[in-house]
Amino acid sequence: MHQHYRGKEDNSGFQVMHEVKPALMFTLATNGFGSKSVYLEGKNEHELFWHKGNANVCFISGEGGQQVNLNKNLSLDLLSIVIPQHSIEKLIEYNEEIFSQFSLFTKCQDNTHLFLKGNRPVEKAVIKAANDLSQARLMGNNAHRYMESKIIDCLSGFLVPGCLAPGNEYYSLLVRDKMHNVKDIILSQYHDMPSLHEIASMVGTNECTLKKAFKYEFGTTVFQFLFDYRMRLAAQYLLDSDMAVNDIGIILGYDYQSHFCTAFKRKYGVSPIEYRAMLHSI
Repeated sequence: MHQHYRGKEDNSGFQVMHEVKPALMFTLATNGFGSKSVYLEGKNEHELFWHKGNANVCFISGEGGQQVNLNKNLSLDLLSIVIPQHSIEKLIEYNEEIFSQFSLFTKCQDNTHLFLKGNRPVEKAVIKAANDLSQARLMGNNAHRYMESKIIDCLSGFLVPGCLAPGNEYYSLLVRDKMHNVKDIILSQYHDMPSLHEIASMVGTNECTLKKAFKYEFGTTVFQFLFDYRMRLAAQYLLDSDMAVNDIGIILGYDYQSHFCTAFKRKYGVSPIEYRAMLHSI
């Protein structure tokens, strides 16, 4: 959930309440400065100062919420990711080494509980992962898996600074060979690609290694590779067939023509209909 705030003339604040409770809420300031956020716990207030790149986690089970105070003419953009309490254990099962830090929230009953007393600045990779969430619709029926991957990146990068950095890893021939198996899976199941966790299990590795090793081997991410391959196929269908644009989108995994057209234009700069007309005019 993206939120944009701009200071009022009277400098009064904005109060934000969340319907999903109990829940864990990760909040990242993606833009803005000189502002503050106040989490409420009954009558107690926790004052947190926000600048671009600051993040924190808050657990809310009762009447807790968030109040954003801005001086006149200042603005603040916040991205909030809300995770229901029952899903916290799934995160821990996914990667206990990283997400066991959230274990205190699995049974927590406090109205509001801050993970950190003060905000933590995050690395650029976390901000990029947060911004990438808005591109989910470009992934068609893999949008939910794409969002899941980006949310995990945001939380992992927050909890373990530096874990998203490419680093100087060296991958054995065995691991690199597994990445080519991953590539084959994408090419054969591009219409409805399995989740990264499922693919990692299929080739005998873990999701963290899969993400980094695939990019090491092919110079791009799994989802970008999937996107580019789908768009190449789309261009080929437009060139070699008379199929309707909507039918091409469905074949490639886009249930909504508008999402397919947006994705295609993002790749080629023109709509599928315009692209076909350009090809036929040559």
